Amino acid sequence: MNIEKTWRVLLPPAAHIEIILVGVGGTGSHLAPAIAGVMHHCRERQDDRITLTLIDHDSVEARNIGRQNFCHAEIGLNKAQSMAWRINAALGLKVAAFPEPFQAAKLNHYRTDVAQPQTIRLLIGCVDNHLARRELADCIDNNHGAALWWLDCGNAYNNGHVTIGNSNRFAFPDLDVGLLEVLPAPHIQEPALLQPDIDTPTLSCADLTIREEQSVMVNRMVAAIAADVVGSFVLRRELQAMATYFNLTPPIARSIPLTKSHLTRFLHNC
Repeated sequence: MNIEKTWRVLLPPAAHIEIILVGVGGTGSHLAPAIAGVMHHCRERQDDRITLTLIDHDSVEARNIGRQNFCHAEIGLNKAQSMAWRINAALGLKVAAFPEPFQAAKLNHYRTDVAQPQTIRLLIGCVDNHLARRELADCIDNNHGAALWWLDCGNAYNNGHVTIGNSNRFAFPDLDVGLLEVLPAPHIQEPALLQPDIDTPTLSCADLTIREEQSVMVNRMVAAIAADVVGSFVLRRELQAMATYFNLTPPIARSIPLTKSHLTRFLHNC
């Protein structure tokens, strides 16, 4: 049996990590508390190098309750602000919130503190349309560096994906030592993320869930996988896969490891 060598991405151990979560709805409302748990764990280890900012222009509606991680007392409140307030009250953190649509041109506007040395930014997209993803992709396209990463979360009725990367100019390093500094960004791995979905339903995800046309658990599954990636990114400062795909009927998941055969497919896309 020929087992292919796997690569790893290693991040600087002393880096300050700014996490910006875009979209605090179906997936983001479950992912935000999970990230906060990782931050609290870091603080218990005397590590305060992690910050979290939530961005969402939408407000909590009655139909969101149940599928999204909100309660009736939050109806009418902005999702980002309400979630940040709840996390800060529960864990004593300083999560920031911006009740507005995310814009690539305002990336520096979302900075919560003065830039720290060796700062790494992790953009997490929990959005459900190609226009919002184009804003995230613009951040990568205009950055051209390894200090900005994009973790994309998406789902359909009962399946989903989590992809991560930081470059639209992927190339293998000169030395084959099994270590990488860049990965193909989500829109390089999946170009369709930036295209309109011709099968997009006219009903919202909340309405589809009520009609039992979308799994109640699919957003939680995406959030759980994404939270594990964030945990590896923050705690171990490494990545060993660039994507995970799953289906809930029947339950099955597949991750894409960092191997030459997998990564070579993206050389012509960059």
